[in-house]
Amino acid sequence: MRGVKYRNEAAAVARLYYGFRNDIYHIDSAALTKQMICDEYRKHAKKIDKGIDTVAGTSFTKMAGMSSVGTAAVILAETNPEQAAFFLSRMFDGTHLKRGDAILKLRNHFMELQGKRLKPSQKLELILRYWNAWRQGRSVSSAIAIRGTYPKVEK
Repeated sequence: MRGVKYRNEAAAVARLYYGFRNDIYHIDSAALTKQMICDEYRKHAKKIDKGIDTVAGTSFTKMAGMSSVGTAAVILAETNPEQAAFFLSRMFDGTHLKRGDAILKLRNHFMELQGKRLKPSQKLELILRYWNAWRQGRSVSSAIAIRGTYPKVEK
């Protein structure tokens, strides 16, 4: 992927985004070629680049990983751009969050997971599940479980 600003990050986001779009939770490395990843990136380059730009350099992205956070930014911006910007900014800075807020629980959950090995698909799933809880206005008092599938994303 020559000429791409964030080449490695773009490939990782394109790979995970491909899996999400095709409802493939665990992507077999042998099944997804470099060419397929490049094609996915080219098809969605503007969205992927914007997602990466949105999340690059944040402490949350460093903690949770570029591929999952970058892919979440792409998916959420497609779903509801205004609410995605609000959700992501609160997820990054943690300000103005009250007990029971899904975004606060998301941040705390990822802090608790530090040092544990989770796949990018699992991290993406968690972000999307907390997004859904937040969009539904649900108070979250305990960690949301990983189920091994991507949820339908709430508008």
